[in-house]
Amino acid sequence: MHFKDLTKKEKKHLREMGMTTLREFVRNAELQKKMRDQPPPEGFTFYEPCWDCRMIAKKLELPV
Repeated sequence: MHFKDLTKKEKKHLREMGMTTLREFVRNAELQKKMRDQPPPEGFTFYEPCWDCRMIAKKLELPV
């Protein structure tokens, strides 16, 4: 799966998030994984990325 193979809806979501390249999304996915692996900030019970980002990461075979 490549960045160009994403659906229009997925690409629109990434544009709305300010990501226009695969490199930007990979960096974002890595940061989200790191945040999930750490204890949540005070006042939060857990941290999860939005469902769309999670599904795009899975589709691109990135760690979720």
